Amino acid sequence: MVRYLPIVWSALRRKPVRSVVTALSIGAAFMLFGLLKGMTLGFDAWLAEMSETRLYVQNRTLSSYGMPITYVQQVKEIEGVEMALTMNGMGGYYQDEKNTFGIPAVMEGFFQMFPEVQLPDGAEAEFWTLRTAAIPGRSLAEKYGWQVGDHIPVIGIPRVDGSTTWEFDIVAIFDTDDVSAGLQQQMIMQYEYLNQSASNTPDTIYTVWVEAAPGRANEISQRIDDHFASSTSPTSTQTERENAENQLQRIGDIEFFVNAVVGASLFTILIVTAGTMVQSMVERIPEFAVLKSFGFEIKALALITLLESFGLCLAGAILGVSAAYAAAPWVLPLLNPIVTQLPLSLTWNALGVVLLMSAICAIWPTYRLAHNSVVDGLAGR
Repeated sequence: MVRYLPIVWSALRRKPVRSVVTALSIGAAFMLFGLLKGMTLGFDAWLAEMSETRLYVQNRTLSSYGMPITYVQQVKEIEGVEMALTMNGMGGYYQDEKNTFGIPAVMEGFFQMFPEVQLPDGAEAEFWTLRTAAIPGRSLAEKYGWQVGDHIPVIGIPRVDGSTTWEFDIVAIFDTDDVSAGLQQQMIMQYEYLNQSASNTPDTIYTVWVEAAPGRANEISQRIDDHFASSTSPTSTQTERENAENQLQRIGDIEFFVNAVVGASLFTILIVTAGTMVQSMVERIPEFAVLKSFGFEIKALALITLLESFGLCLAGAILGVSAAYAAAPWVLPLLNPIVTQLPLSLTWNALGVVLLMSAICAIWPTYRLAHNSVVDGLAGR
């Protein structure tokens, strides 16, 4: 195979402008492939990391309908429940309305139930001792230049005093693993601060998060719903993964949409690349005929054609996927705040597409060479 590389390199350099333009076109398609396919792969990785024992309880009638805060204690008393808490929250912005971010308000036990939120040693104890304490994610803190000890005003929902300014004191900055990196665009506050200061209905919650005993998630989900079945606010309980999957389904079939867009773009580029390969082969028919006359078998000529096709596709794929990885930190948050970087598995997906495209593009030139005699080839036919 190596001995054929000079022939392949010579063929690609024969029309350098054509080769470069084709490679750039392939690169553009693979950049789109990388960003969109990477987003769906990121969703899959995000879902796969979700806990099988963490349950999500909400109002069965409508998720935007509240529930009494007493539900938290009642859920705690259900057999098999290891931990229960609520999370409310609000949206806010810092200095400019464009600088918006989410502010979940959490109860004690949150950092034990959600270990993916990683704190420095001693930070949790300090957080619970200060009512206005806040812990932003590292990405959010770096974006606005926040440091531990900073006192920051955030514009949020109306307060009982009529103001919309919420004062916070940063006591720590949290980190997450790569899959949960989207959480770093948020800032954590205390539930009691929000509950006592917001002008909306106090002691009303919209979710209860539950840590169920291992292997009993379905059983405990049913117990919780049965417990509140005859109340004024009946509940619907799902695992964290089921709830996330339902939310994605409400958006639509994301994977089908992505596959359709990526498939259309790659198919278009496949036609362009195949056309380039056919044109290159037609221009070099006499050269292939000479190779045949020197004893090159059709297998060797087919390999040369395949390597040429593979080289062209691979060059474009490297350009496109590299550009996708470089653009991901800026583009992905606009498409989906949950997934902020492309998974490594994207590279293997791209390589598989390159191999498939290379093989398809080499089919017709190989067929033509196999059925072309030396005499016809030397005559340029």
